[in-house]
Parts: sequence; C-alpha cells; structure tokens
Amino acid sequence: MSSYVSISDISETTLGALRNAGAYLTDMATPTVRLGVTGFARAGKTIFITALVRNLVSGGRLPFFGPAAEGRVVRAYLEPQPDDDIPRFAYEDHLARLAGDPPTWPDSTRRISQLRVTIEYTPNGLIRSYLGINRLHVDIVDYPGEWLADLGLMTQSFGAWSRSILAHARAPARAAHSAPFRAFLQSLPAGETPEQIAIAGAAIRASAPGASSCPVISRVRRC
Repeated sequence: MSSYVSISDISETTLGALRNAGAYLTDMATPTVRLGVTGFARAGKTIFITALVRNLVSGGRLPFFGPAAEGRVVRAYLEPQPDDDIPRFAYEDHLARLAGDPPTWPDSTRRISQLRVTIEYTPNGLIRSYLGINRLHVDIVDYPGEWLADLGLMTQSFGAWSRSILAHARAPARAAHSAPFRAFLQSLPAGETPEQIAIAGAAIRASAPGASSCPVISRVRRC
C-alpha cells in the first residue's frame, strides 16, 4: 500500500519549523541584563529578589523602573535560566513562605542561584513604538554574602589580606567598632582549633554595628 503525504501536512511542518526558527532568532536577538545581588548575611537579599520578581510578574508598583512607571510594560514572566549548571533561585518556595499563615522567613543564601525574568514592553518614542514590542531578559543572580569577604583574596595571599584587614580595623573611623574583635584576637589561647575560633569570632561580628546592611545590586553584564 502506498503512503501519501498531503500538501497540508507539509505546510504545517514547514510553518512549525519556521515558527521555531523565528522564536530562536528572536531569543538570540533579545538583549540580556545580568543583575548580581549581594550583601552581608541576613541583609535581606532573598526577600529583595522575591519582592522584585513578584512586582515584575504581577504588575506591581515599580516607580524606579521607567517602563513600569510609564505604563509601557506589556507583561513579565519567568523563563528557564540560561546557565544549567547554576541552581535556580527558589522564587515560588520563598513566596509561599512569605505569604503563609503565619508567614516564615526564608533561609539564608547558602549558594549561588539564578532566575530569569523576561519583560515585554513598548519602546519609548512615537516612531519606535510602531516597530512592535521589545523584549528584555533580566537574569538575577543571588550571591552568598560571605563571598564579599573573599574578593580581596583574588589578588593577595591570606596572610597579606589578614594584615590589610587588621590595618583597616585600626583606622580611626573603624577603631571603636572593631575594638571587641581586636581584643578577641589578642586573647586567643594556644591550642584552639580554627573552627572554634571562627565560631567565637562570628558571634562578635554578628553583633557589630552594620552587620545587617541593605543588599547591593550590581549590573554584572549586559549582552
């Protein structure tokens, strides 16, 4: 028995391939802004990212974001993240905990994670608005706060970094705040393990002024 392929089947197959190719090319041409959110432990990075994404995807008030403040955002939605080797930011889990009854505080950031939000918006300007809707990928990366203390080790040894930190701690602007920690260093007995020292030192650092400061956003890369 002979099998036949209808013209309509070929047309549908061709159109499907063209749609897929068009979607791929559109995605390749979509600009990407990569935002890094960092800050010291318990600064509120997870809460900040969750609130930002919630306001973007639900059309919340974002007066600092021009397209949203001007009513030009058509929609915003989550998409698969571009880096498969980086864990996904657990947005839904964090939102559910905050919206629970009673609400609970999300766990601290323990590892790097990422979330992609795609924003569709009307371009600014009369002529550009006739060209259609623009798209923008926003890749939000949540960095553990402890990484901030490690940045100096990229260009110097641990001993040199430690001496530099102690010199900064003795500066007039920091001397009063760092006095308990410097006294702790002077009182260390011989024989304690590094883990015991770290635990005791962390307790002093957690009670220091400014230990919980606001998250910091940095635009890591724009493609």
